[in-house]
Amino acid sequence: MLDTDARATYDRVVRAILALVVILSAATASAQTAFIQGGAGRDIRRFSGDAETSVFDGSAGSFTAAVGGHVLPHWILSAEFDAGQRSSQSTTTTVTINGLPRDIHTSYASDRRSLSALVGYETTARHRVQFVYAAGLSFTTFRRDISSDGEEIVLQSPAPGSRYTSRLSGAIAGVDTVIHIAPHLALVPGVRVQGLAIDPDLGAFSIRPSAAARISF
Repeated sequence: MLDTDARATYDRVVRAILALVVILSAATASAQTAFIQGGAGRDIRRFSGDAETSVFDGSAGSFTAAVGGHVLPHWILSAEFDAGQRSSQSTTTTVTINGLPRDIHTSYASDRRSLSALVGYETTARHRVQFVYAAGLSFTTFRRDISSDGEEIVLQSPAPGSRYTSRLSGAIAGVDTVIHIAPHLALVPGVRVQGLAIDPDLGAFSIRPSAAARISF
């Protein structure tokens, strides 16, 4: 959870990136070429630290949407939204209660939402293929849920579970391959890499390969 000062800082930063998105939209409106795109992929999450934090390691489907355009030859500004679906896994621990072994099941789940502003360099087209190398700033909401039947087994009362919501900001980078299949249509496979500094003692990273359809106008 965030304290009051951290939440206020995060809110100010989110307002700043929303303003940047508006600027990007205005810039792309007057750009030589603008585009919108949408696609799907995978969100592969890995946590650093001990085995207790690695229970949140996992992968899930993701949805992406973007708008952008050329503001200079070879240079692109874009705004991206990326939603990683829920991933989960469970562990089982055997304990002895009143001389009898009992299994306690614990479930760990997480999901992610990101809004990013990116600047990219686009190579010259060769055989209808271009590469875009992009980097920028991302703002992420990352949720972790933990639930267990241990309290119900020991105390005979159900436990409500716990939810931890982290609001993060940090760098993001990626590479896209733009394959032009028609005058205003392209297939765009790509990948994004983002670090997630959730707590001082808990870090993670998200690798997100995807494929999208792009319409230029």
